[in-house]
Amino acid sequence: MGGAPGPPKPGKDSDEFGPNFGEAVVVLREDLPLLFVQEMRFHIYREDVTFRTPSLRYLSGLWKYRLLARGARWLGRLLYSDMSCSVQRMWQPPGNRRQLRVRWSVSGVPRVPLLAGDQALSTEVISTYTFDSQGKIYEHQVDQIIPPESPLVKTLEWLMARLQPGASLQPQLPIPGMPRGY
Repeated sequence: MGGAPGPPKPGKDSDEFGPNFGEAVVVLREDLPLLFVQEMRFHIYREDVTFRTPSLRYLSGLWKYRLLARGARWLGRLLYSDMSCSVQRMWQPPGNRRQLRVRWSVSGVPRVPLLAGDQALSTEVISTYTFDSQGKIYEHQVDQIIPPESPLVKTLEWLMARLQPGASLQPQLPIPGMPRGY
């Protein structure tokens, strides 16, 4: 039970950095608004990608990141109607060519009226994507969630707790496409 892998050693960017970084920006801009509609494209991430939240929960590995995205889409559809996601802004922090910050918002009408009646709930998220020298994302960190106590966030935290390193994730029956031993 080790910690999350550290960042790659600083060094010179490879020739692939620019094209891969540019493609990642385009993929994020196109895929995030469709988060609750279709599968994202994951070729822009490293196999050992780490996802972190403000509560210091993290998970590592592309298959877990994919599972989290699928779980978010499934839970979003189950608990909310009219789910939508939109990218508000994308920018590179000054002096850090290997990071991309994204402000995005998620909204939906809870299917259980006790949460908000028939009013849409909205959550804004600011994330930092950190890239390696090849231009692949090795870390997705959620820096801020506004408001931090939204039901959607609590649901995703619950899902992450089940995917966190050290958690037992062993299905009784094999699931097609899922690696053995998980």
